[in-house]
Amino acid sequence: MIPRLYPSVDIADLCSSLEGAQKQGGDEPAINFERKFAEAIGAQRCLALTSGRTALRLAVGLLGLAEGDEALLPSFTCPVVADALISEGITPVPIDLTLPSYQLDMESADRALSPRCKLILPTAYFGLPLNLEPLAEFCQANKLAVLLDSAQGIDLDRWGGEVATLARSVPLLVMGSFNLDKHLPLGGGGFLASFEPHLSAKLEEAGDRLAVHTPQEEAVDLAGMALQMLLLHPRYYKGYLHFDLGRELLAEGKVSLEEAGEICMGLSAGKDMDETCRSVIRLLSTPESGIGTLFRRGLRFLIPSYPSQPSAVHLPRRMGQAKAEFGLPALEKLPEFNSFRRRNGSIIHNALGELSPVDPSKVWLPPLPEEGAPLLRYPLVMADRAQAVSLSQRLSRTGFEAGAFNYPQPLHRIPTYRKFLRVAGKLPVCEKISEGMVNLPLWPGMSPEQLGEMTEVIFRHLGGGR
Repeated sequence: MIPRLYPSVDIADLCSSLEGAQKQGGDEPAINFERKFAEAIGAQRCLALTSGRTALRLAVGLLGLAEGDEALLPSFTCPVVADALISEGITPVPIDLTLPSYQLDMESADRALSPRCKLILPTAYFGLPLNLEPLAEFCQANKLAVLLDSAQGIDLDRWGGEVATLARSVPLLVMGSFNLDKHLPLGGGGFLASFEPHLSAKLEEAGDRLAVHTPQEEAVDLAGMALQMLLLHPRYYKGYLHFDLGRELLAEGKVSLEEAGEICMGLSAGKDMDETCRSVIRLLSTPESGIGTLFRRGLRFLIPSYPSQPSAVHLPRRMGQAKAEFGLPALEKLPEFNSFRRRNGSIIHNALGELSPVDPSKVWLPPLPEEGAPLLRYPLVMADRAQAVSLSQRLSRTGFEAGAFNYPQPLHRIPTYRKFLRVAGKLPVCEKISEGMVNLPLWPGMSPEQLGEMTEVIFRHLGGGR
């Protein structure tokens, strides 16, 4: 099956970094990677951390928020964003989005304002461009800081100028993660970036105080990524797997670091990995495994059941040398991978553009600029939820994993979070997005022929034909 997303990772670079990971001392900050990444996104300073959620937790303090303050954020977002805010005593206040642009609904934001609101989190969905112009006046008038959640977007061609311009008028930081489902997949990690001198100095001072990821932890992250690359390979893939699975296999002792290294070398050499993959899959299906059976064809709601309370968020720590050294060649290859993403996104967009005249009130396509956008996945939203579910199932039967995005429910609809939020009014667009989305794969390794076959399935499902 074609997976929803296959990480854009040079497996030879991964093998090299994994081989040297446990030899690293881990005491020296990853200054070179931070400097190169800051240059790439047009920032003045970047701090590389061990996760996106800890980056968010650190950002809250740097932006001057205190316990009891509130933060405006889109309700259609990753629950770990809410977890990090709640961990710092901040009340998340969900607001609505606009379709088809996935921008913050500023009228919804205005209705949700209170004297305790100190922060707003615009989110870069799927790799689509963010429109930051409406934020400047709104944030200045209401004395709000901005924490831009890069989510699934790192557009090297657009970010620097627009984000830096906003940072000159309001306090602003950018945060993101380096998980396998992101533009720069490093097997985990996160970042904070600043675009003006004051916050850059605070960011550097904060970094000097942080402990560093240990060599063992770095090795587990990199080895987990090698396992994930094997299980996500289209030759072996059967259905949804969460992106921490590789690390969990190592943490439970199901696979050793040495075995993961051999798997990485085998993938790099193009060896037949059939028997190796079958062995790993058997580990996932054993009754005594804490991981459980995770291969499920045609799965619509991708996130496991939510816990009874928000998850704990660890204190921030600095990324170690091994992953930073792996990040340098990955960063150099990012423009090339983004070029493929633009191409594939445009192929799908131009083909599905023929759907709009059918009934634009029933199918929403994202607005792409003429030059395209480095999309990680293509968001198709349908007004009819049942039709979206059946299309996802039909695509899965045809060999293309599709379905809901990583956020299957908006925050205000998740029972776990209701007592921690302040919800001001209805948020119908976020509900519509989560109920009607069919998230389509378009990773760089997909061919134009595969993309064409996928769009044909969509046309046939909707009663069309070409």
